[in-house]
Amino acid sequence: MAPREQLQPPFRNERRRPKVDIDEDAPVVLIERYPGKASELFSYMSIIRGAAADHPVEKWYSYDQQFRLRVSRDHTEKWSSIDGFLWLRILTNNTQKQQQANVGYKC
Repeated sequence: MAPREQLQPPFRNERRRPKVDIDEDAPVVLIERYPGKASELFSYMSIIRGAAADHPVEKWYSYDQQFRLRVSRDHTEKWSSIDGFLWLRILTNNTQKQQQANVGYKC
């Protein structure tokens, strides 16, 4: 696997929209299943909540999806750390409309 390729989920349903509110029970279920990773999973939940507070749902959901796919392929990856490449590529990437709006604010 190339380290910088964008992974695709095993199935795609284009009609499915991401759930905007973060499910409170999901971490509990994961922690019950993986008690040794409780601290990492709580850290990851905090990272995603922060992203959800600052970014549109499409961006943080895409980061979440891509990060989970990478962790599922590389079990040594830590849930408690941000994947810098994904974060920059997905969350800080301006859309064309945002870039045009930012042009008017040059110094």
